[in-house]
Amino acid sequence: MNRYRRGAKDPLNNLLNLGYEVLRRRVHVAVVSAHLDPYLGYLHSTRMYHPALVYDMPEPWRTISEEFILNYNENLSAESFVKHGDRSFLKRDEQIRFTNALDNIIDNKRIPYNRRGNSKTTRIRTAIKEEPKKLATYLRHN
Repeated sequence: MNRYRRGAKDPLNNLLNLGYEVLRRRVHVAVVSAHLDPYLGYLHSTRMYHPALVYDMPEPWRTISEEFILNYNENLSAESFVKHGDRSFLKRDEQIRFTNALDNIIDNKRIPYNRRGNSKTTRIRTAIKEEPKKLATYLRHN
């Protein structure tokens, strides 16, 4: 299977794109809350209308999102999708269930995390909020 970022034709690639958008939405809010410029990244190139930092920051949580998507995909049928031209998208009600389920994982799943010098577990949502703050503190003090 080829991975298409834009114009994905198969359902799984479109699910991956939707899952990454859910993550990026959370990261974008956290980046702006930390008073960082979302367009100045360090992994992705800087381009107009492309928030590079927002694309950089979710990398540590992509595998969690991908695991959820692969499991979620196993429970979908052809009736869960609608065709637009040669592309398949989740039907609206299924999109809502999907994004709510992924948001629930982000809000509640605990992961190992070093927060304020203490190694422990924390929720993904907390890690997403903390990482831009850590980056902002580093940039302001170095």
